[in-house]
Amino acid sequence: MGQRSQIYVRVDRNLEVANYYQWNYGDRMISRARHGMEWIKEYLEYPFALKRNGCSFEKFRRIWDVNFDYRDIVLSSDIFQEYELEGWGTDGTTLEEFCFKMRDNNDGKLFVDVNTENKRIAFTFTNWDMKILTPDQYMDWNMAGWREKDYEYLDEELKIVCLNNIEWLNNNAKQMTEEELEEYIANPFVPFN
Repeated sequence: MGQRSQIYVRVDRNLEVANYYQWNYGDRMISRARHGMEWIKEYLEYPFALKRNGCSFEKFRRIWDVNFDYRDIVLSSDIFQEYELEGWGTDGTTLEEFCFKMRDNNDGKLFVDVNTENKRIAFTFTNWDMKILTPDQYMDWNMAGWREKDYEYLDEELKIVCLNNIEWLNNNAKQMTEEELEEYIANPFVPFN
């Protein structure tokens, strides 16, 4: 069993990033959320850099793989590519089903929703059952007891880094509501006219 999780990023109502991780959890997920959204804020004026068909897309997809706090990288797999390469659509499975419901998950999900027109970034964490969690709730669920002095998996320095990342998230992006998350999952792509 791994530390399996997913990060999804929708830009202007189109799902652009759907990354599957074998080793991403707890403060590592919080770190990726903060630094990925910080990167988005820098590129809101250049929406083409956030689009799957844009020339800089691979950079955008891979920025989520970097853990700036640990100075580490965990290579994700692209769920879109897995769907195509493994032929999932041939059996009637939709990309949405494959993407949101059929990926193994132990350590929750991150959903990011970007509107480049009004410069709005919304996000939420969820557990594996898609229960909405704030950054604090995510950490309490995924690394229960992490605030305790004798918590063995996170030293005091990393706790401070995590708390700073949580504060940044709370001050720079909007927490999604349950209705917004439901809409995101039901409509990950703008319909073609």
